[in-house]
This record gives sequence, structure tokens and C-alpha cells, in this order.
Amino acid sequence: MGRLPILAAAVALAAGGPSGERRLVETAHPYLRAQFAATGALRAADFREAARRPVHGKAEARHPSRLGAQDYDTSAAACANITHTDSCYAGDYAGDDDVVVAAPSPPGACGLCGYSDAGLDGDFDDCLTCADDGDAIVVLYDDCTGLCADADAAAYYADLGFGDLTSSACTMSTNCYPDFMDYDTSGANQRPVAVTIFERFWVGRQ
Repeated sequence: MGRLPILAAAVALAAGGPSGERRLVETAHPYLRAQFAATGALRAADFREAARRPVHGKAEARHPSRLGAQDYDTSAAACANITHTDSCYAGDYAGDDDVVVAAPSPPGACGLCGYSDAGLDGDFDDCLTCADDGDAIVVLYDDCTGLCADADAAAYYADLGFGDLTSSACTMSTNCYPDFMDYDTSGANQRPVAVTIFERFWVGRQ
């Protein structure tokens, strides 16, 4: 994907990590999941509408609890071919709006991004790590990629069901991270191994 000139396709369907096409994390607001499934993209208006619609009247019900799963099958050598530091989004969003996807502030620069072949520029939602120590990854997709956000923006996304790397329902390709910490997968977002294997098999057959 190229740099997004306007907000109209802020979060778009893209090739995913080593396991195939990426999808929104399961904890995302149901309205956002429905819109993404129907159109393959999310726009600022979708985020505003989701923020207007409570789920069972309680925003906390959408908050994720623990990292979904870890994938050790993708080797460090394979990761080196699909993760990058020199072609990542540099925090230079130049859209017509002063915020991205209706958040309080635009996304920060990626430190490491993926998953794509060398030479392809990364977008703001392709981050694996953040360049600024004051930012944290907000995980949008089930391969643990997402955008970098400051505290205010991260809180906004949390209310819509998007957590950080310690709390997201995503599957982390562990060997792709230079400084991996052993994140807890004992929470409600943990995916059964059989389900994860089935999904990879099914995606590979599409």
C-alpha cells in the first residue's frame, strides 16, 4: 500500500503476516468488524459511528485481556525477508484531516514494520514496533501489526476494542521481534491451537 493521501481509506485490507491475509482482531467493535468485512476498509466515519454505539452499554466489555497466541514456526531468517526498518511509515502523515481515523492524534512513526517484500513502503498501520519510546503499538490486525499511538490515542482505540501487544487477540510471530518479551497468553483472548491450525489451513486454500 502507498502512503495514504486522505483519510478515506485509512485502514485498508492488506496482505497479512506469515499465515496469510490479515483480519481485524476479534475484540474490535462489532460495527468496525462488520464494515471491514463488507468493504475491506475502515474510514473515519466508521470509527466515529462505532464510538457512538455502546456494546451492551459498557465500553469495558470491548477491552482485550491477553495476547491471543504466539507463532514460533516462522524463522528469524524468514522474518528478515518480510520485516523492515528503512521503508516504514516515518510519522509524516499528510492527510487532509488533523487526526487519523477520528483519533485524538495522528499515528507515530514505526520502528519495525511488516509484513511485506523488500522495497515496498509501509503504511502507518503496518507497524510491529514504534520509533518513539512514548508511543505504543495499537494492534489492529490478527497478525499483531497496527499503528503507533500516544497515551490519549491508545485510550481512544482501547474503547473500540484495540489493545497493545500485551493485551491483544492476535497471533505474534515471535521470531520477527528483535526484543521479544514472553507475553502472557493465559487470558480470555487465547486461541485454541486446533483453531489456529485450522484457520491457517483454510486461509491457504482460498
